[in-house]
Amino acid sequence: MATALTLGKFTGAAFMANAFTFSLASLIGYRVVWGVAPALHSPLMSVTNAISGMVGIGGLYVMGSGYFPETIPQTLGALSVLLAFVNVSGGFVISKRMLDMFRRPTDPKEYPWLYAIPATLFGGGFIWAASSGVAGLVQAGYLVSSLLCMTSLSGLASQTTARRGNLLGVLGVFSGVLASLAAVGLSTEGLTQFAGLAAVGGVVGMVIGRRITPTGLPQTVAALHSVVGLAAVLTSIGSVLAHEGDISTLHLVSAYLGVLIGGVTFTGSIVAFLKLAAKMSSKPINLPGRHLINGSLLGANAATMAAFIAWAPGAPLIGAACLCGNAALSFIKGYTTTAAIGGADMPVVITVLNAYSGFALVAEGFMLDNSLLTTIGALIGVSGSILSYIMCVAMNRSITNVLFGGIAPTAQSQTKIEGEITKTTAEEASEMLANAENVIIVSTNYVGVVELSNLAFSVSRRSTQ
Repeated sequence: MATALTLGKFTGAAFMANAFTFSLASLIGYRVVWGVAPALHSPLMSVTNAISGMVGIGGLYVMGSGYFPETIPQTLGALSVLLAFVNVSGGFVISKRMLDMFRRPTDPKEYPWLYAIPATLFGGGFIWAASSGVAGLVQAGYLVSSLLCMTSLSGLASQTTARRGNLLGVLGVFSGVLASLAAVGLSTEGLTQFAGLAAVGGVVGMVIGRRITPTGLPQTVAALHSVVGLAAVLTSIGSVLAHEGDISTLHLVSAYLGVLIGGVTFTGSIVAFLKLAAKMSSKPINLPGRHLINGSLLGANAATMAAFIAWAPGAPLIGAACLCGNAALSFIKGYTTTAAIGGADMPVVITVLNAYSGFALVAEGFMLDNSLLTTIGALIGVSGSILSYIMCVAMNRSITNVLFGGIAPTAQSQTKIEGEITKTTAEEASEMLANAENVIIVSTNYVGVVELSNLAFSVSRRSTQ
């Protein structure tokens, strides 16, 4: 209560309105993630990553109203929208593929196309109502989008409702983008540009999601996290450049934090992808004096932030230089912190980066005074943070090491390996299964759990026939 009073005294109404939204959404995110079954943690992370593609909504505010972008800020906004739709499309396709791996032949047939009916009715009704004046329609669209996204994450709590949750997430992003288009008020030319960017990004994301192999799904989610981070960087820089003279301190601080968080997410996600895909060594890269390097980077971030806030309103070029320097420092820090973590901890790192992408949305929401971005960002950021903690506890890992790139050495225990490896053939395994009373199948990763679950179901069904 004292913190709320202090913030209310020394900040403005816009900040407190967003802080109010952030706090309530954070509580919902905290409550939702605890009920998710462990086997569904990866699909949950994939769905939240897809929803975080709404970071591209910020790009709508700076992309311009022509058929093509004409200025640097407009170009940055257009690129943000393009990248966002790559993430949204690819994220939901990957989530569906993950959840489909749980399907059994005896499961009832589903009709996902029926969800197009409420989407069409809402979209058509929204456009018809907006034709005679927006009024409270934008906030109504934000409300629908927020509720659908919250329901989407809660649907990931069980395998029975998980696929429905994925579809509700699609509807949530759709309604949020539609309401945001009404809020921005793009011209016909601007809507044409948006449609082209969304179509190209959607197709690219869909192709990526469909072509990736099942064992490559987790690292592809990490790659898509990098897209969200880069989109946040582009949106934040573009928004500052588009508001050279009439810009508030809240806008400046939020934009700077958006670049900082987005930059760390961008390069950190790329490193996580490369390690999971075995395209770089999974061993921790312990740079000499890495803690000094990371501390120096943070100090440089703080210095450029102070210079940015002080000089950006009157000197746009200095402000742009500070933002670009912030982006470069953040890119380096994302690499140094993630590279110092071993490949075995990358699943936890991905959840942390997922949380970072959510907080990048929060920064964008404060920057644009957009309640939808603040709500969705808080939902993703807090749920991702709690999921990171849950996974660290389950894997006996230090959350401090994961957050700060192995800042403390992990205790190593010398364990004597005992026992023998028993080799067998398919025929011998079949005979053992036929004669066994109880069978235990153990896997160490998400994809293996799903595949072995299907295998166990098939084996048990055949053995009872």
